[in-house]
Amino acid sequence: MVAHKYLIAGVLVMILCACDPNRVFDRNAAVDPKGWIPRDGKEFRVEITDTISIYNLYISLRHTNDYPFSNIYFFVLSRFPDGQLYRDTVEYVLADPSGRWLGKGLGKIKDNRYPFRKGIHLPEKGTYVFRIEQAMRENYLKGVHDVGLRIERY
Repeated sequence: MVAHKYLIAGVLVMILCACDPNRVFDRNAAVDPKGWIPRDGKEFRVEITDTISIYNLYISLRHTNDYPFSNIYFFVLSRFPDGQLYRDTVEYVLADPSGRWLGKGLGKIKDNRYPFRKGIHLPEKGTYVFRIEQAMRENYLKGVHDVGLRIERY
């Protein structure tokens, strides 16, 4: 009976530690294992109701050791609830000059999270749509496992 109490207490502690009160949105989308084509943008729809908070936006990337470059370029299209559309081109470095991957993880897959926008205000209630496309000029970009978007309160 005492062992059950410790088990339940341990599970509750893990659940409470896993909570992230600042996280507003965190999703990833898988990329075709044959390669990520430029037209296959990953779209994330985010419902924002808090127009007072300040937010940080991050792009998440999981890639394998087979990824052929030391960096990656993305096109990021952001559509606000009122229809305004913004387009950004961003570059993130994935490896240091010696070729060592900068992401976290053991084995073949590396996890990365890069700041896209920090300290921004999302002024309208409604659905924001973020579309992330690879901009590497490769018809089939190999080695990308998935890409994602994370939004946190600042």
